[in-house]
Amino acid sequence: MSDRKIVIIQAILCSIAVAAVASFLLYDSWRVMLITPVLFIPIQKVFRKREQEKHMAGLREDFLIVLGAVEGDLRAGLSMENAWKESLSVLQSAHSDAKRPGYMEEELKRMCRSLELNIPLERLLYDFAKKTNEPDILNFAEVFGYAKRGSGNLAETVEHTVAIIREKGEVQKEIEVLVASKRMEQRVMNLMPIFILLYLRITASNYLSALYHNIGGVIAMSICAAIYAITYWLSQKILRIEV
Repeated sequence: MSDRKIVIIQAILCSIAVAAVASFLLYDSWRVMLITPVLFIPIQKVFRKREQEKHMAGLREDFLIVLGAVEGDLRAGLSMENAWKESLSVLQSAHSDAKRPGYMEEELKRMCRSLELNIPLERLLYDFAKKTNEPDILNFAEVFGYAKRGSGNLAETVEHTVAIIREKGEVQKEIEVLVASKRMEQRVMNLMPIFILLYLRITASNYLSALYHNIGGVIAMSICAAIYAITYWLSQKILRIEV
């Protein structure tokens, strides 16, 4: 099953779950389930963004594997084009135990086929960088193009790029470790209002009955739901730290 289909299924299930919770806890009316298609649109965007971030992270890791292999082959005396071709086998070996190929594998195969047709590597790299819109890859493609045209030291260029990407990755991992506990606290706090309403709904239903099946209650619950959505969005934004 493709990643796109998985995202759509996840978004549909999440939309149904959110609509069911809202209908039971906020409005006491299953007619609220009719808003499921409306909820699907923003929820699908969230899932797509997460999948895109996951894809970009995997792409950066694969690109780092490829550059590491290229760096070693350049030190051994191979040309840049031949080193790039040899990196495909290294990338495939790195993902030999995985259920799916690497994020960069198909694109790397295409680039290798293009190299056989004598298409310049700097052009292929730049097209690949523009297609992925990944800053690290785009920077490397530009620097590599300048080094190739200016007869620069390609081995040093690759080595410097690998060092920068690795440093950024290490910093990002350190940040993730530092905010891991805060992210867990955030998830607990996001769920607390739902559990409180659920507790009141089950143990003291009369306490909430005044808010159901009347205009004032619907407006009050809708305002609370909007505030909760905004605070959830802000909490996600605060802990999203990128290098």
